Amino acid sequence: MAENVMANNTDGASVSASDPNWKPVKKPEEYVTKAEDFKMKGNECYKNKDYKAAIGKYHRGLLYLKGLESNKEIQLLQQNMGFQEKPGSLQEPLSEELKEHVKNVQVDLYNNLAACLLQVPDPNYEKILHYCNCVLTNKADNVKALYRRGLVLYHLKSYEDSKQSLMKAKHLCKGSVDPNIKKYLQLCDSAISKRQEKERARYQGMFDKFAEEKQDK
Repeated sequence: MAENVMANNTDGASVSASDPNWKPVKKPEEYVTKAEDFKMKGNECYKNKDYKAAIGKYHRGLLYLKGLESNKEIQLLQQNMGFQEKPGSLQEPLSEELKEHVKNVQVDLYNNLAACLLQVPDPNYEKILHYCNCVLTNKADNVKALYRRGLVLYHLKSYEDSKQSLMKAKHLCKGSVDPNIKKYLQLCDSAISKRQEKERARYQGMFDKFAEEKQDK
């Protein structure tokens, strides 16, 4: 049953259980190992600047983690319906240690997907924002995700939200602050200042027009 899961992928690399790279496994540790293998393969592709291939590897890694979650849901459904569990289904709940390990691998995969999409022409900022939020849901203090979220929000012209994310990343930096964080904080301040100047000029124009009309009367 777990073989029927499909990774949510709209980045150009089709990934599903019918993919020849998808191989069903039985033990939960095997799902995580497979996910880590694809993460490492994706990292090699990223180093070689083959971003499309890297995206596909990272999505396949997520596919195995989704398969692990799917298998858990199937087991619970079987128990609730009174069916006997099928051979190879998960017999024991995940240990806390393994749960944390799964979370860390998932965080890395989503972070790496965001990094890849920032390298391609015409980045899909909405998709990158989604991946950053997936990371921050599990690791709210992840500096890389906070920085990338700030960068994306800047390009989406959400300057105040961008600055908030970048400031949090800055405060969490150990040692020297990443120059890119400083760069986008300055860009945010400049954009916010320009927007405020335009608003002041617009309101001033409205006031002057109102004063003129009142004087004419």
